[in-house]
Amino acid sequence: MTNMYHQSGSSPAATLLMRVRTSGRCPPSLIGEDRVTRGDDFEAIALRTLEGGASQGLRLRSDGDAVESFELALKMARGPENVSGGLDMLHKARVIEMRRCILLAIVGSTSSSSASLQRILKNGYLIVVKSWLDDILNSAVGELAYYAISLSLIRSVAPILIKTDTPTNERCTCSYVQ
Repeated sequence: MTNMYHQSGSSPAATLLMRVRTSGRCPPSLIGEDRVTRGDDFEAIALRTLEGGASQGLRLRSDGDAVESFELALKMARGPENVSGGLDMLHKARVIEMRRCILLAIVGSTSSSSASLQRILKNGYLIVVKSWLDDILNSAVGELAYYAISLSLIRSVAPILIKTDTPTNERCTCSYVQ
């Protein structure tokens, strides 16, 4: 059976990586087959969040299933301990780095009017991203290129915060500085 979200004949991982590379939203050094793990299906789950067809780029689908899949992928990007397989911690950190970059790219590629994106933001996405930045600053996960792309993509989300009252979590106080 052919999945409408990836190209026929290619794996979900290959399709997702191609779409990420084509988007230009992640540094090439952070995207590679060597950062794909077998067994936990992160790439297939992330691919299910996207609008169908390779020409659609990295935009989130606008339905509840996309939000659920995105939140599952978000959990899989939590930290190296969430990477399956017998990899060493350095390799696991590199896998997490790519996963986080992919998720940031998906959010950055999605229109601020997307109902799915609004729900993801309301569910605490920015708090998760803040923890990722903390990991980078503590040298737990991430390299300088990842830090730069994270900041760039957070800037792409900032206008959404200006237009809405999305951050409803009491722990999150958001302000926009240009």
